[in-house]
Amino acid sequence: MLRSLFVCVSVLGASQAFATDWVVDATGAGSSFTTLNQAMVAASPGDRILVLPGDYPAFQMFKGVAILGLGPSPDAVKIARCDYHPLQPLVGYDSSLANVTLGGSADEDSIALTGNELAPGTLTLDTVVVDGAVFLRGGSTGFYLQMSNCSVVARPGEGFAGESMWFGGIGNRLDVHDSRIVGWDCPESTPAIGAGVGLRLAPGTQARLTDSVVAGGSGLGAGVDGATALVGSSGSLQLLGATSVQGGHASLTAAGGAGVDFGGTLRSGIAIDVTGGSGGTTGPAFAASVPSLLPVDPTIVVTPDRDPTSGPFAVASGETIGFSTATAAGSTVLLIGFGVDCPPPSASVFLPLSPAPMLLVGGNALFATVPASTVGPLFGIEVFAQAATASPEGVLLSGVVSTRMNLQ
Repeated sequence: MLRSLFVCVSVLGASQAFATDWVVDATGAGSSFTTLNQAMVAASPGDRILVLPGDYPAFQMFKGVAILGLGPSPDAVKIARCDYHPLQPLVGYDSSLANVTLGGSADEDSIALTGNELAPGTLTLDTVVVDGAVFLRGGSTGFYLQMSNCSVVARPGEGFAGESMWFGGIGNRLDVHDSRIVGWDCPESTPAIGAGVGLRLAPGTQARLTDSVVAGGSGLGAGVDGATALVGSSGSLQLLGATSVQGGHASLTAAGGAGVDFGGTLRSGIAIDVTGGSGGTTGPAFAASVPSLLPVDPTIVVTPDRDPTSGPFAVASGETIGFSTATAAGSTVLLIGFGVDCPPPSASVFLPLSPAPMLLVGGNALFATVPASTVGPLFGIEVFAQAATASPEGVLLSGVVSTRMNLQ
């Protein structure tokens, strides 16, 4: 769904028709389903699970479905943990988590999103706050994770092998846009825990970070080194747009962490900011190889924008939504196809947005007008966008932009 060569802009309900919407309510007042596991058992691949505000226990996501929190911000729907193991369909699944917070207080919730030996398929995280660590390992070529407007901040000692986020495998792909991944600071009371790496990429992973922040944890106590922010030994990594990578800091008796320690193919745009952490010894910006510059940097911005922890933004009828890129005018191609899907309790409706679906646009900016709703407020509209720019190296793709909004 998000793998097209050019740009794909779509909204939940526009690029795909959800077979069935299932509602989950922790209180039992709005639905007979009070847990996500109950709804997951009832749902079929391609369905959507709508989650009303509340606190929910851990669940297994074993089908290719879309899970959408209906609160005004991600912290309105809190889920202790997601064990991600798609089995239906076994390959080629599309699944998503949106507008929720993951993370609980139990020891087993220290990795709030976890999946091992994942089959080929797509997982989209949109406006998800992870209060804990992420561990997602693709068992074979073809697993794709797309993150937009997300936050991953683990508590000290959580994660796998000392990082807030561990991802990938040979032939696995990662797109991170407008998100932050932060390693934990070493507690002064327990220096043996050490500081945490922000993001570790498994060997062979292909990753792209756009307009995002990755930071290594700091060594707050004496003699504790700062952690490297981003680590990987092979594969490929692109740092695009206004991406910032910061190594962890340390006291004057220890060393600051490196910004990036990546041994594979490393490319970057011209606006990135990579720095090592301060300390008795300042960490290097790049501990392995220095990146080569891309001839163009096809970053794309959606207007209006918001902080990932603030939840969906509200737009009114007649308001303008803009898509623009940082490349030269006329060099970007956009393929547009979006509309609005209204979840229950209102009847399912489809409202096309202007311009018409599947419009090929040349240029570096596009604007669309929000239509009037005849059925009341519409919630959880998800817009995907991607920029494609011609360069001497061929067509370069930006990271995938995802912006969620509510129509008033």
